[in-house]
Parts: sequence; C-alpha cells; structure tokens
Amino acid sequence: MKITKYLIFLIFNHYYKDGNCKGEDSPYSTTAGIIMLYEIFVVYAGIDFIGNYINISLFTDLLNSAKGIVYGRGMVMCALMYPLNYYYFVKKKHLERIYNEYTEAPINTRMNRIIGCTCLILYWPIMMGLIAFYKS
Repeated sequence: MKITKYLIFLIFNHYYKDGNCKGEDSPYSTTAGIIMLYEIFVVYAGIDFIGNYINISLFTDLLNSAKGIVYGRGMVMCALMYPLNYYYFVKKKHLERIYNEYTEAPINTRMNRIIGCTCLILYWPIMMGLIAFYKS
C-alpha cells in the first residue's frame, strides 16, 4: 500500500510541480483522471482473468451492450470510475494528504522517483499484454 501511495504521489507531483503549477492548470482533476486510467486497465485485466474461470456473463453483457456506442466499454467505465476518484482524491483531499506525507519522507529520493516513474511507464505495455493474453 505504501508503494501504491508513493506512485500516486509521483503522478500528483508531476502535475502539481511541487506547488509551482500555473493558475490555469488543474493538477487535482488531471491526477484523478490519470489514476482512473490505471484503474481501468486493472479492472479490464481482472474481468478477463476472472471471465476465463468463472461465468460472469451478466457483467460482461452489460459492458458489451455499450460496444455500439463510440468507445463504448471505455466510456462506461470512465463514467462509473471518474466521479468516485474525484470524490475520494479531490473532495476528501486525499491527494493533499498523500502529498504532505511523502514530500519530506525518506522514500522520496531522486533514485526512487526515477524507479517509480519507470514502473508507471512500464505498467501500460504490461497491462495491455495481459489483456491481450486473456482475450485470446
């Protein structure tokens, strides 16, 4: 959990720029959106993984019915997840708590930031590979 919070801190700090963000920037909403994208990949991989072993046809039928809409499944997932993320991270001020916790923490070193950003970047191809593997 501590590593996950640190990765959320890295995403937020990238947009917050250590408090030096411009007035027209919106680091809170942008960070909630980026976190939502990471969560969607986990949910899709989980649905595909569980779908191989357990019949979850009701849930997949609901998502598949939205395929006719432009970007159907993704839009449905975004419409469900973004308000939850926005409420949790922005309205309840969890991003500020995480930022205050890790700003002066011993884990917040230059090397750990590089490793964390590398992990966040490598996350995308790994999750896409897992989703493609479970789809086939």
